[in-house]
Amino acid sequence: MYRQILVHPDDRDLQRISWRYKIEDEIQEYLLNTVTYGLTCAPFLAMRSVQQLAEDEKKLFPLAAIALLIDRYMDDVLSGADTLEKALALRRQLSELCMTGGFPLRKWSANEESLLTDVPAEHRMQRELRSWRPQESHATLGLQWHPCLHSFSFATKTSLVTSFTKKSVLSLTARLFDPLGWLAPVVVSAKILFQATWLRGLDWDDPLSETDALQWKTYQAKLPLLEQIRVSRKIYPDARGLGVELHGFADASEKAYAAVVYLRAQAQDGSWLVTLLAAKTKVAPLKTVALPRLELDAAALLVRLAAHTKVTLELPEAPLHLWSDAMVALGWIRGHPTRWKTYVVNRVSAIQTAVPEALWHHVPGRDNPADCASRGISPGELGNHPLW
Repeated sequence: MYRQILVHPDDRDLQRISWRYKIEDEIQEYLLNTVTYGLTCAPFLAMRSVQQLAEDEKKLFPLAAIALLIDRYMDDVLSGADTLEKALALRRQLSELCMTGGFPLRKWSANEESLLTDVPAEHRMQRELRSWRPQESHATLGLQWHPCLHSFSFATKTSLVTSFTKKSVLSLTARLFDPLGWLAPVVVSAKILFQATWLRGLDWDDPLSETDALQWKTYQAKLPLLEQIRVSRKIYPDARGLGVELHGFADASEKAYAAVVYLRAQAQDGSWLVTLLAAKTKVAPLKTVALPRLELDAAALLVRLAAHTKVTLELPEAPLHLWSDAMVALGWIRGHPTRWKTYVVNRVSAIQTAVPEALWHHVPGRDNPADCASRGISPGELGNHPLW
């Protein structure tokens, strides 16, 4: 991909290499004309070029342009459509749009084999054109996608940490790549445990205490239980559903705060399907912050997540209901920002500006699904959690 992107002539002088083909040859200097592997700026230049390509060609390829701008993560595109016809049109537009920039697409994969009939075998993830089997999966962005089962699962098989230091437990935490936050209650547990190493003033290679090491050992031993969890890819019962609502929940504890967004869609028979979409967590600052302020931080985190979700799912008109169990934070949010002190003013202004159409409600703490993501739970508890 990088070699398809030309560098401006004024900048090529900064991409010099020395080279000789044989040991007896004189060393020669070369200027590299294209984006070069290993440069700090290379990923940005590549992604910015793809973004510009989508903007330039969006009139000719409207479906593909949206997919490249919204459904892309680095050089992977994960997209779909409500019907087979739309999906086929999207696939063809993606191929044509990317080829205008000299980016041939590879590793095509779909849960419907007819979408790939005219894709060359060498360009498909599965060279043989057949249906996926139930036991087969495809790794994508840290997740395992099961095309036959229409679901996602998690891979946690990593090398075991035997010597627990500040450095090794950070590495263990980072291995749980969870871009959508579906494992947020488990990941935040690791974040909280890791923050404790800072409170104890440990250096990166200092061993943890026996008590802390035992906690990490228990956490690590239970991680494989996450592989049993399946997350349905389906979020609408019938195409786009008769009625669609977004519901977001925020909560905070003394150790962390969290936000989670769900989609509620109505089927033709009148039933409703509720699906977890995304979640985010943050540990509380090392400096003690009053709990009502942390609850307000959780609400601010929620509105950013909800606003991004509405754009990503193209649901500008969907009713947005946001919930919190903190009456003080709700009072701040419903009031005029100028009534409060600076800390509250800044966050309330951001909340009211980001999603002015949102309806805020109170939810009892025992019914708040974000509660477990603000406190943390073990990997074994997540699969059977009554709310998450």
